[in-house]
Amino acid sequence: MSSHLLRPATIAVASLATLASALPASAAPNASSVAAKHPHYATRAALATRWQASQLTRGRIHNGQYGFDDWGLTVDTGLMLAAAGTSPAALTRLTRVVKHHYPDYTLFKGHRYAGSVGKTLLFVRVVRKNPQKFGGVNVRRQLLNLRVRSGPNRGRFSDSVKPDSSNVLSQSYGVLGLARTGGVPQSAVNFLLDQRCPNGFFRLYPVSGQTCKQSQSAPDIDATSLAIQALVSARQHGAAVSKRSIGESARWLVNAQRRNGSFGGGLTTENSNSNSTGLAANALVATGHTMARLRAASWVSTLQITRSRARRGPARTDIGAVAYRPAALHRALKSGIGVKKRDQFRRATPQAYFALAPAPFATLLSPRQ
Repeated sequence: MSSHLLRPATIAVASLATLASALPASAAPNASSVAAKHPHYATRAALATRWQASQLTRGRIHNGQYGFDDWGLTVDTGLMLAAAGTSPAALTRLTRVVKHHYPDYTLFKGHRYAGSVGKTLLFVRVVRKNPQKFGGVNVRRQLLNLRVRSGPNRGRFSDSVKPDSSNVLSQSYGVLGLARTGGVPQSAVNFLLDQRCPNGFFRLYPVSGQTCKQSQSAPDIDATSLAIQALVSARQHGAAVSKRSIGESARWLVNAQRRNGSFGGGLTTENSNSNSTGLAANALVATGHTMARLRAASWVSTLQITRSRARRGPARTDIGAVAYRPAALHRALKSGIGVKKRDQFRRATPQAYFALAPAPFATLLSPRQ
């Protein structure tokens, strides 16, 4: 689950259509028209939004099992609420809280983490705030200061601590955030492209001085899905990214979809899961693969707690939550969502949402308030 990527210490406790990126933004697939033809998915997305918003405590997601505020998951929740546009008060409070606690998310023991800064920069743009004055901080400059300037890792957004835990997800969030707030250095885009493997997929972890083929790196669905969206955004904002490279990666992703419409993740999340499927669905929409996205939505919808599934059982108080995998849904319907399992539902739901109601990160903006 990609929301786990950002702070190692925290984790310790816890083609079917024309390539959209080749077209002007206005020619990209119209998500609202797709939703109009499939209103049941829009209904499911609304249920998911209401549930996730209900999990906020004082404007943030608090992990009750381990007793800490989960800022990465809070930002993921904010991106979901921005896409939905139906919980403006909750999003306003969340944004204010993230603004106040920005150092708590991006710093740990005096070291700054590239993934946290990159994801926050994207979020700041999505909620229409000033990335140069977010809580008195120039988030864009902070990210640029984490960019490696020379050597085999030139362009990489690197953590300020060793060993460096930044990865392709971190790089993708950084490219997205910078592209959408004034432009992204070509070196950062090139470093991301260097993680693209011959078949079109992306590896999760860069290997210094080695191409993907040389390192024999395995494909990662989450990394590929987010990298595709980052490259679409970079291209839209003037970076040199070929249509062919984006198209080939999107076709690889379509071919990686399983017969039931689901996606697995990477080496540690190979089984079908709603988190990876949601990320993939958003990339599929961004590149014009609408039918593949609908197959993903169909599968994700089978993992949601609904009134008809919960009936009068213990899960009836968590209508709208999306399970990570089928087994988790079955357990919840039987025994409810306890403290130890709640974190998994909270992580799965914000990214599964984007299968039900896609909103590619290259163009996502919250409604004006």
